[in-house]
Amino acid sequence: MTENQKTQNNNSQLISQKSIPEHIIDGSIGIDSIEAFGSILKQYPEHPGLLKKYSDLLFKQKLHDLAAKSYGEAAQLFMESGKMLQALVAKKLQWLTKLPPNKEIHQFLSALDQEKFCDSPVKIFFKKLSAREKLAIISSFDRVSLVAGEILKKPGERDNDLFFVVSGTLKDSVFPSIDTKQKEYRKSNVYLTDDDFW
Repeated sequence: MTENQKTQNNNSQLISQKSIPEHIIDGSIGIDSIEAFGSILKQYPEHPGLLKKYSDLLFKQKLHDLAAKSYGEAAQLFMESGKMLQALVAKKLQWLTKLPPNKEIHQFLSALDQEKFCDSPVKIFFKKLSAREKLAIISSFDRVSLVAGEILKKPGERDNDLFFVVSGTLKDSVFPSIDTKQKEYRKSNVYLTDDDFW
Protein backbone atom coordinates (compact mmCIF):
# COMPACT_ATOMS: atom_id res chain seq x y z
CA MET A 1 0.00 0.00 0.00
CA THR A 2 1.42 3.39 -1.00
CA GLU A 3 1.69 6.36 1.36
CA ASN A 4 -1.09 8.15 -0.54
CA GLN A 5 -3.42 5.14 -0.20
CA LYS A 6 -2.66 4.96 3.55
CA THR A 7 -3.52 8.64 3.94
CA GLN A 8 -6.79 8.21 2.01
CA ASN A 9 -7.64 5.14 4.09
CA ASN A 10 -6.98 7.05 7.35
CA ASN A 11 -9.08 10.00 6.13
CA SER A 12 -11.94 7.65 5.20
CA GLN A 13 -11.86 6.07 8.67
CA LEU A 14 -11.93 9.51 10.34
CA ILE A 15 -14.85 10.63 8.20
CA SER A 16 -16.85 7.47 8.87
CA GLN A 17 -16.39 7.88 12.65
CA LYS A 18 -18.46 11.07 12.62
CA SER A 19 -21.81 11.78 11.06
CA ILE A 20 -22.26 14.43 8.38
CA PRO A 21 -23.92 16.87 10.82
CA GLU A 22 -20.99 16.53 13.24
CA HIS A 23 -18.53 17.36 10.44
CA ILE A 24 -20.57 20.42 9.47
CA ILE A 25 -20.90 21.58 13.07
CA ASP A 26 -17.18 21.22 13.84
CA GLY A 27 -16.28 23.04 10.62
CA SER A 28 -14.44 20.17 8.91
CA ILE A 29 -17.10 20.36 6.16
CA GLY A 30 -17.91 23.93 5.14
CA ILE A 31 -21.10 24.79 3.26
CA ASP A 32 -21.65 28.31 1.93
CA SER A 33 -24.75 27.58 -0.15
CA ILE A 34 -28.11 28.01 1.56
CA GLU A 35 -29.70 25.60 -0.94
CA ALA A 36 -27.09 22.87 -0.33
CA PHE A 37 -27.33 23.35 3.44
CA GLY A 38 -31.13 23.25 3.25
CA SER A 39 -31.07 19.91 1.43
CA ILE A 40 -28.82 18.41 4.12
CA LEU A 41 -31.09 19.86 6.80
CA LYS A 42 -34.05 18.04 5.22
CA GLN A 43 -32.22 14.77 5.95
CA TYR A 44 -31.66 15.76 9.61
CA PRO A 45 -34.63 18.02 10.50
CA GLU A 46 -34.48 17.35 14.25
CA HIS A 47 -30.73 18.08 14.69
CA PRO A 48 -30.50 21.30 16.75
CA GLY A 49 -26.75 21.82 16.28
CA LEU A 50 -27.09 21.55 12.51
CA LEU A 51 -30.05 23.94 12.53
CA LYS A 52 -28.03 26.45 14.58
CA LYS A 53 -25.17 26.23 12.07
CA TYR A 54 -27.69 26.82 9.27
CA SER A 55 -28.98 29.86 11.18
CA ASP A 56 -25.41 31.20 11.33
CA LEU A 57 -25.19 30.88 7.54
CA LEU A 58 -28.52 32.69 7.08
CA PHE A 59 -27.30 35.49 9.35
CA LYS A 60 -23.99 35.69 7.48
CA GLN A 61 -25.96 36.03 4.21
CA LYS A 62 -27.93 38.90 5.84
CA LEU A 63 -31.24 36.99 5.84
CA HIS A 64 -32.00 38.19 9.36
CA ASP A 65 -35.70 37.33 9.58
CA LEU A 66 -35.05 33.75 8.43
CA ALA A 67 -32.02 33.50 10.73
CA ALA A 68 -34.05 34.66 13.75
CA LYS A 69 -36.79 32.11 13.02
CA SER A 70 -34.21 29.37 12.55
CA TYR A 71 -32.34 30.25 15.78
CA GLY A 72 -35.67 30.08 17.64
CA GLU A 73 -36.39 26.62 16.22
CA ALA A 74 -32.88 25.48 17.17
CA ALA A 75 -33.38 26.79 20.72
CA GLN A 76 -36.63 24.81 21.00
CA LEU A 77 -34.95 21.62 19.73
CA PHE A 78 -32.07 22.09 22.17
CA MET A 79 -34.58 22.49 25.02
CA GLU A 80 -36.46 19.37 23.97
CA SER A 81 -33.20 17.40 23.87
CA GLY A 82 -32.29 18.58 27.39
CA LYS A 83 -29.41 20.89 26.42
CA MET A 84 -30.03 24.04 28.41
CA LEU A 85 -26.90 26.05 27.66
CA GLN A 86 -27.11 25.44 23.92
CA ALA A 87 -30.78 26.52 24.05
CA LEU A 88 -29.81 29.72 25.87
CA VAL A 89 -27.14 30.56 23.30
CA ALA A 90 -29.46 29.90 20.33
CA LYS A 91 -32.17 32.03 21.95
CA LYS A 92 -29.70 34.86 22.61
CA LEU A 93 -28.64 34.75 18.93
CA GLN A 94 -32.30 34.89 17.90
CA TRP A 95 -32.88 37.92 20.11
CA LEU A 96 -29.77 39.65 18.78
CA THR A 97 -30.96 39.07 15.22
CA LYS A 98 -34.49 40.31 15.84
CA LEU A 99 -35.62 42.07 19.00
CA PRO A 100 -38.38 39.98 20.64
CA PRO A 101 -41.55 41.23 22.30
CA ASN A 102 -41.56 41.07 26.12
CA LYS A 103 -44.18 38.32 26.03
CA GLU A 104 -41.83 36.01 24.10
CA ILE A 105 -39.00 36.66 26.60
CA HIS A 106 -41.25 35.80 29.54
CA GLN A 107 -42.55 32.65 27.82
CA PHE A 108 -39.00 31.45 27.19
CA LEU A 109 -37.85 32.12 30.77
CA SER A 110 -40.96 30.34 32.05
CA ALA A 111 -40.26 27.37 29.74
CA LEU A 112 -36.71 27.15 31.16
CA ASP A 113 -38.18 26.44 34.59
CA GLN A 114 -40.57 23.81 33.26
CA GLU A 115 -38.21 21.86 30.95
CA LYS A 116 -36.53 18.72 32.23
CA PHE A 117 -32.88 19.45 31.47
CA CYS A 118 -30.02 17.04 32.03
CA ASP A 119 -28.53 17.37 35.50
CA SER A 120 -25.53 19.59 35.09
CA PRO A 121 -23.74 22.40 36.95
CA VAL A 122 -25.32 24.99 34.64
CA LYS A 123 -28.84 23.66 35.37
CA ILE A 124 -28.22 23.94 39.12
CA PHE A 125 -26.82 27.45 38.66
CA PHE A 126 -29.75 28.73 36.54
CA LYS A 127 -32.38 27.06 38.74
CA LYS A 128 -31.32 29.32 41.64
CA LEU A 129 -31.73 32.53 39.63
CA SER A 130 -34.79 34.73 39.33
CA ALA A 131 -36.22 35.45 35.86
CA ARG A 132 -34.59 38.91 35.93
CA GLU A 133 -31.20 37.42 36.85
CA LYS A 134 -31.47 34.79 34.11
CA LEU A 135 -32.27 37.46 31.55
CA ALA A 136 -29.35 39.61 32.74
CA ILE A 137 -26.91 36.71 32.30
CA ILE A 138 -28.32 35.64 28.92
CA SER A 139 -28.16 39.27 27.72
CA SER A 140 -24.51 39.57 28.68
CA PHE A 141 -23.37 36.38 26.90
CA ASP A 142 -20.38 36.87 24.59
CA ARG A 143 -19.42 34.04 22.23
CA VAL A 144 -15.81 32.94 22.31
CA SER A 145 -14.70 30.33 19.78
CA LEU A 146 -11.36 28.65 20.35
CA VAL A 147 -9.23 26.46 18.13
CA ALA A 148 -7.45 23.38 19.45
CA GLY A 149 -4.46 24.31 21.58
CA GLU A 150 -5.49 27.96 22.02
CA ILE A 151 -5.00 29.38 25.52
CA LEU A 152 -7.96 31.28 26.93
CA LYS A 153 -6.35 32.50 30.15
CA LYS A 154 -2.70 32.50 31.11
CA PRO A 155 -1.47 31.50 34.59
CA GLY A 156 -1.72 34.41 37.00
CA GLU A 157 -4.42 36.32 35.10
CA ARG A 158 -7.31 37.45 37.28
CA ASP A 159 -10.74 35.93 36.75
CA ASN A 160 -13.27 38.68 36.06
CA ASP A 161 -15.73 36.73 33.96
CA LEU A 162 -18.01 33.73 34.22
CA PHE A 163 -17.31 31.24 31.41
CA PHE A 164 -19.69 28.53 30.16
CA VAL A 165 -18.60 25.65 27.93
CA VAL A 166 -21.28 25.42 25.25
CA SER A 167 -19.63 22.66 23.24
CA GLY A 168 -16.28 20.94 23.08
CA THR A 169 -13.69 20.24 25.74
CA LEU A 170 -11.50 22.66 27.64
CA LYS A 171 -8.49 21.76 29.75
CA ASP A 172 -8.16 23.73 32.97
CA SER A 173 -4.60 23.42 34.24
CA VAL A 174 -3.27 24.50 37.61
CA PHE A 175 0.34 25.51 38.00
CA PRO A 176 1.13 25.39 41.73
CA SER A 177 3.50 27.98 43.11
CA ILE A 178 6.54 26.97 45.16
CA ASP A 179 4.63 27.77 48.36
CA THR A 180 1.75 25.43 47.52
CA LYS A 181 3.68 22.57 45.92
CA GLN A 182 3.57 20.49 49.08
CA LYS A 183 -0.23 20.80 49.39
CA GLU A 184 -2.26 19.58 46.45
CA TYR A 185 -5.67 21.22 46.45
CA ARG A 186 -6.92 19.59 43.23
CA LYS A 187 -5.72 17.71 40.18
CA SER A 188 -3.37 19.69 37.99
CA ASN A 189 -5.59 19.13 34.92
CA VAL A 190 -9.39 19.19 34.92
CA TYR A 191 -11.34 18.70 31.70
CA LEU A 192 -14.46 20.80 31.29
CA THR A 193 -17.13 19.79 28.76
CA ASP A 194 -20.61 20.86 27.64
CA ASP A 195 -22.61 22.62 30.37
CA ASP A 196 -19.62 23.13 32.69
CA PHE A 197 -18.70 26.62 33.84
CA TRP A 198 -16.04 28.37 35.90
